[in-house]
Formats: sequence, C-alpha cells, structure tokens
Amino acid sequence: VIVGRGEVVLVRGEAVPLVRLHRLFSVPTDRTTPSTGIVVLVEHDGQRAALLGEELLGQQQVVIKSLDTHYRRTEGLMGATIMGDGSVALILDVPGLLRLAGQGRRLAESAA
Repeated sequence: VIVGRGEVVLVRGEAVPLVRLHRLFSVPTDRTTPSTGIVVLVEHDGQRAALLGEELLGQQQVVIKSLDTHYRRTEGLMGATIMGDGSVALILDVPGLLRLAGQGRRLAESAA
C-alpha cells in the first residue's frame, strides 16, 4: 500500500494500482491476493492498472451485445455475450473500471 495511491503491485520496477475485481463486483472468493489469483495488466489513455481476478479461462472471439439497449448503462461493464455453452459472460469496460476503482466505489453502487 502506498499512501495516496492505495494498493499497488510492482511490475518491472513500476508501482501499478491494484484493482481487486472481487471487491468491485462484491463477489466472494478465496483468491484475494495476487499470489493466489491472476493479475492482468490493462491500460487506457496512458493510465495503467492491474486487475486481480480468480483465473484466466482463455481467449475467444465473441459478439458483444450492449447492455444499454436491453438494460441500462452500467459503469464498468461494456456489454455481454452468450458463450457456446449458453452461459452469459460480461465484457468489462476498462475505463469505467478504472473510474470506479479510483473513486473507491463498487459496481453495485454505480448501477443504483
């Protein structure tokens, strides 16, 4: 933890803000540290962040359906897609996630 910057991880000698996705989405998990989960580095407009998640399942090409069309605008989420097995996967909006994390808010709070 760095005063004024919150939690960070060191990436090649650079302190990168850590965004704990389980906290942002209010989802219980037992993988709450970078050593037990997976950290994905993202960047938007020169702003970098490290997203902490449980696991990386793979890479797929998908068709994204906007949530605004069928639901409402939700900061932190860009849309959703239906996977081959019929399950729904949410598509993260990196700029929105960075704004939420920077404000110390959670996704549920932004939808209210």
